[in-house]
Amino acid sequence: MISSLPPENLREIFEYLIVPENEHKENLALLLYNCLLVNRTWCRNVVSVLWGRPFHLLRGGSSQLINVYISCFPKEAQESIADSGINLNLSDILTGPLTFDYISMLREFNYELIYSCVLQWINVKGRIKINENDKNVDDESIESEEEEEEEDSFSDINQINSKNKSELVSSITYEICKQFFLKCGTLKCFKLSREMYPTISNYFLTIVKLSGAKDAFSQLEEFKLIVRDMDFDILPIMTEYCNTIKSFEIYSLPFLPSNEAGNIEVIRRLGSLNDFLSMQRGLKKLTLGIEIGDNFNQIEQTFRPIRLSPIISSLKNHMESLNSIKLQYIKDFFEVHVEDIIESVPNVHTLLFEGCILNKVSRRSLKSKFTRLRKFSFWKTAFTLDALSTIISNGNETLKEIQLYGRITDSCSDTEKRTSLLSIFSSCSKLEYLQLHTNWLDLGTSSEVLHELGESLPPSLFHLEFDFICNPTDLNALFESCSCMIKCLALGIGTAATNGIGINDVNDANLAVIREYAKQKKSLKTLMLIGYYVNASFQAIEDTNKFVKVIRRESYRKSEYIWDL
Repeated sequence: MISSLPPENLREIFEYLIVPENEHKENLALLLYNCLLVNRTWCRNVVSVLWGRPFHLLRGGSSQLINVYISCFPKEAQESIADSGINLNLSDILTGPLTFDYISMLREFNYELIYSCVLQWINVKGRIKINENDKNVDDESIESEEEEEEEDSFSDINQINSKNKSELVSSITYEICKQFFLKCGTLKCFKLSREMYPTISNYFLTIVKLSGAKDAFSQLEEFKLIVRDMDFDILPIMTEYCNTIKSFEIYSLPFLPSNEAGNIEVIRRLGSLNDFLSMQRGLKKLTLGIEIGDNFNQIEQTFRPIRLSPIISSLKNHMESLNSIKLQYIKDFFEVHVEDIIESVPNVHTLLFEGCILNKVSRRSLKSKFTRLRKFSFWKTAFTLDALSTIISNGNETLKEIQLYGRITDSCSDTEKRTSLLSIFSSCSKLEYLQLHTNWLDLGTSSEVLHELGESLPPSLFHLEFDFICNPTDLNALFESCSCMIKCLALGIGTAATNGIGINDVNDANLAVIREYAKQKKSLKTLMLIGYYVNASFQAIEDTNKFVKVIRRESYRKSEYIWDL
């Protein structure tokens, strides 16, 4: 009987229902509310799981969480919030002893969600104690009734200007964070960002200095940090607090040093990042998004040797544990070569580049090669054929999924590019998924490419996506020359417009060829047509739908298989 399972097993089941990967699966989290009523043991376990990440589960009515949490605060903390100007009525506070210590159950700390809840809570309360100088002088539409209320000690929240309102929300959020760190125990996940609320001052980063933060972070497993130009550097503090990070994401929106002092500061921050990564034990997942301003190269050249090389080298400390790495917005790897990346992370199963420029290859013999690489992507990335070939040829024995949506920077002919690129795919004996955005790659016309593409596809492939403008003869040549049994065929935009939205040039004749392939091979199950418009007639699409499932999608997107979206 499941009702008699040990508490630790029950908790594992309940936690599975609310992990982020399952939130979209028929709202599994809603099942937990029914589990509250089974018995006392179930109720205790479910409550602790729900209150482990409450801000994610109650986004619609999450302002109510603030009342519950304030009820858990000591009296002096409640008075501090009231002193900030909030009309804190006794009705807001839950009287009597609480059944559970809700603060101690918190396991996932997301600053922006807490800030958002406080903002919503203040707006719901609607009235606030303000000074005459805090009123919004830009609002000239205050009615006479509201003018009479100015004599009262409390006024409408909308009468204060946005700056003072932001400061108020930040102040209350800071007080709530202070209580969380004092009583929450050890956190599993910490996300620190002001991406949704860019007007928040740098002061929000200092919450990591609050009393109790060191203990709260001592067993931290997931850390996501989004900062911007010259934000307060918290990584030295976090390096002192924790070395148990399993998943780390950092997005540093661009470092823009304008002088030598700024240049030194950038280097210091890169050093902090290197130290933080080096101190972790058992890092499994890394997302590194660092955008350094273009003028970084133009300042003192004597600072160049530091750069990204130590950071890439520090990943060798996680050679056995690191299985997923995303490198984003790195416009210049400076002295880092593709071989350096391979030797630093030979055991990764996922290697993704987004918005990068990767063009340095040393052509030296490698000390190690990829042993488990399954997923690889260049998304909106500029690269040389040498860089691409070096990565794939050193992972061709295990690669299963490849996505190429970028630009080849080599100044070679279409024929040379095509020959080099297609020969790479044929060496991947386990390749199952290939997404090839040829409009970016300049490989030549469809009549030149499709026959060669078909011959280069390994027998293991079952998902193929490309965006050639092709006629029925060329499409038929692809089908006849390939030895694989395609299960999913995705045909992309032929005439591209802005933002990746355009016309899909698949017409009735193309669909007739696809139907014939589906009837003969009996492997094709899904046809995906990508584009805001499709040239094929409604009747032709309906006829095709009798043989394969036809799916329409307006624009390109990252592969859900590769990027785990």
